[in-house]
This record gives sequence, structure tokens and C-alpha cells, in this order.
Amino acid sequence: MVDLPPRVRPWFAALFLGVQAALIVTAARRPDHAFGFQMFSESTVIRIRPFREVDDAFGIRLVPIDPSGTWVSKDAQGTALSFAWNDRIKRPELRIFDQWIFAGYGADAQLDRLRGALSDMASHLEGDTDTRRLVLEVDVKKNGGEPFVVRLESPYRWRRAVANGGAP
Repeated sequence: MVDLPPRVRPWFAALFLGVQAALIVTAARRPDHAFGFQMFSESTVIRIRPFREVDDAFGIRLVPIDPSGTWVSKDAQGTALSFAWNDRIKRPELRIFDQWIFAGYGADAQLDRLRGALSDMASHLEGDTDTRRLVLEVDVKKNGGEPFVVRLESPYRWRRAVANGGAP
């Protein structure tokens, strides 16, 4: 335990209270509203629908990912590679697809976590030359209202010219 000199204690207390006040005042700016007070929790449910954006003989299109979170893609030599969302994403609420689930800390917090998971998954698809980026379409129902769709997209993984040997 730190034993501060008597002259420093008021300054330390003022600094501590100032930091706490700043955390409370800025809570609304954070997706999870950490350090904020919300009298009634948000009653939000979401449904996550995962897709891969691919560029193949049919053009650029969205291909649904199986509700189990697995898909098969090809590497540059045409060898089939298997990928699974659950290999990278460990939080249970981020791994349930195509069913309505409760968004524990509200829609903003859940969407923020999904953005992070999407970016992480897309950056760990070693060898996958089919998938340009991953896309999540998230159906959101806030407090029993009408559902609306939020589309989350990972950054592009590659450019077509690079993946197809320089072809435009």
C-alpha cells in the first residue's frame, strides 16, 4: 500500500475524482457505455447472417456462410481449404448465426464486438484466394421495435489483379 505524504493526499484525491468524473461524462461515447449509468437496460435482440464476398467466374457476389460458421475455399493452386469462424472467435454470443439472440450490453456494444471479430477473422484466412472480404448482415430489434439491418464489412483482403496473376 502506498502511504502518501499529507500534503499530496488532497491532490491525489482531486486527480482521482477528476478521472472518475471524466469516465462518467464520456460513457455515452463508448459502445458499451462503460462507467455510465443506465437505469433500464436495453432490450435488444440481434440475428447475425455471415457472408463471404467472392470474385469468381460469376463475378463479384455474396456467398452465404453455413450457420455453423464453416466454409471451404481454394488456395492459389486450387487446393480446397476449410475455414471455421469458431477457430478464431471464442465468445459464444459472436458465434451464433441465423437465430435471434439477446444483445447483452445493447446493440452498439454487440455491433462493436462483431466488427472486431469480423476484422480478426478476415485477417487470418491464410491461403484463401477466393474471399475478398467477409460481410455480416445483422438484423437488430431495439426495445421491441421494428427490425433494421446493419451491414458490417471487413477490410478488403486483396486486390483482384494480385490474386489472379495480374489480370484486371
